[in-house]
Amino acid sequence: MTAKTPPTPLKILIVDDDPEDSRLWDRILKDRFRNQVDVETCTDGEEAMQRIDSRLGLLLLDWRMPGLDGREIAQKIREKGFESKKIIILSGGRSEDLHEQFPMGDCLAVIQKGDPRQREILLDIVTDLLGR
Repeated sequence: MTAKTPPTPLKILIVDDDPEDSRLWDRILKDRFRNQVDVETCTDGEEAMQRIDSRLGLLLLDWRMPGLDGREIAQKIREKGFESKKIIILSGGRSEDLHEQFPMGDCLAVIQKGDPRQREILLDIVTDLLGR
């Protein structure tokens, strides 16, 4: 009998200038999905640009950051061929503002950081990505 090779974990990069928010999302994802995800974090847009590649399964981007912000990062990587369906925008802002700034097709989803229902939506999205 041959042992099954475990599936490759979904590679997720969290980009947020607030280290506490990054650690929170990191913990939430690792607690829920354990060895099904490989989560990395960074707090700088320029560093993120160096770490984003085709192996990345999901990118969580804070909208507003000093320097290169989430909107600029998303635009630059889409121009290089990174799929918008792998980008989720995070923000503490109002959902109306998020949807105005990131219309349908610009990214997979926009998530309000402080809303527990939005957190569950993010977890549902990751669950769906893992099922593919």
